[in-house]
Amino acid sequence: MHVLVTEFYREAVHETFRLKLSKDRLLESVETKVKAMAGLEDLESISEEYHFNFKTIYDLWTSLPKSEFKDDSDEIKQRGVGSKRTLVNETVKFMRKQGLVEEHDNAIYLTDRCKAIIAVAYNRSDVQSEISDFIDSLSRQGAREDA
Repeated sequence: MHVLVTEFYREAVHETFRLKLSKDRLLESVETKVKAMAGLEDLESISEEYHFNFKTIYDLWTSLPKSEFKDDSDEIKQRGVGSKRTLVNETVKFMRKQGLVEEHDNAIYLTDRCKAIIAVAYNRSDVQSEISDFIDSLSRQGAREDA
C-alpha cells in the first residue's frame, strides 16, 4: 500500500500530484523497489531494525512470475496470488472493498476516504516514518542503479 500512496503523493504535499495510476505503473513501481532490495547487503538485519519483514516480501515477490496464464489459453489470469500481476489485482480488490480506491479502465483512483486516512497517518510522527523513509529510499537507489 505504501508504494501506491507514494505514486500519488510526492514528498510532504497534501494534494495528490496525479489523479489516477495505471495498474501496470503500480506493478513497475513495486518491481523497482523490490529490485533495489536485492542490492542491500543484509536484508534480514534491516528487517529486524525496522520490525518489518522486508526479506519475506522480497523472497515472495521475486519467486513469482510477472503474469500467469489460464490453463490451455493465452488469456492472462487476473485473480489469485500466483503472479505479480494477480497479487497487485488482489491488493487493489481488497482496497476497493475497504472503500480506499476505485478502479476504472485498469486505472486506480484514490477515494476521499483514502486521502483522509493518508493525511492523518503521514502527518503523524508516531506513524512508522522510518519504514516509509526506507521504502522511499529504495526508489532513489533503483533510479541510481538504472542510470
